[in-house]
Order: sequence, then structure tokens, then C-alpha cells
Amino acid sequence: MWFQLLPSWPRSGSVTFRNVCLRYRSQLPLALNDVSFDIHPGEKIGIVGRTGAGKSSLFLALLRLVEIEAGSIVVDGVDIQNISLARLRYVAVNLSVTIILGSSVMRCDVDLAKGEY
Repeated sequence: MWFQLLPSWPRSGSVTFRNVCLRYRSQLPLALNDVSFDIHPGEKIGIVGRTGAGKSSLFLALLRLVEIEAGSIVVDGVDIQNISLARLRYVAVNLSVTIILGSSVMRCDVDLAKGEY
């Protein structure tokens, strides 16, 4: 049974990941391992990292294209596990998202783990 949402949901846009674990198949290692963070209403964030760091996995989990193994993802106070996929994805399609993949002025990759810029 799905949670009944108000038509105005989501209203403020807060997102909370709590101890989220995700793997793509049972025999594979975790792609997200105990990930927790809060995005406050109106906040602009950037998600960066090297290949395989889990950037895409965060979005796949948020849209429930891949179900999480443990933890919770809460949007405006509602755990997305309690929302129908149709409603969740309808809301996601109507979000305004700007993705910046790079620009012609970038001359090198940033590797924060090695401290190279």
C-alpha cells in the first residue's frame, strides 16, 4: 500500500540519505556503502568524484531505478520507499536540474585523493 501524498508534494525540496547501501547485483560489492547526507531546501550542491565513486548510483537510488539494500532516502519528510514509482518519477521529471559535465577551459582532471590538481 502506498503512502497518500498531498498534490503539492514535494514542497520544500529537502533530501536526506541515511545509511544508504546499494549494490547492482547480489554477488557484486556495494556501490554505495553507508552513505548519509542532507540537502536542505533551496541549497545548491555539486556531486563530484572519480570514476566509480558512486555519483550515478546516488541518482539511480533517488529515482529508485535501482532499489537500495539498506537505509532510507527521505524527500520532504516522506521515505521514497513508500511512494509509487510512477509518482516518484513524475516528480523527478518535473525537477529543474542543471548538470555541468565540464567546459573547454578545463585543462586537467582533478584527483582529490592524490592531491593533484
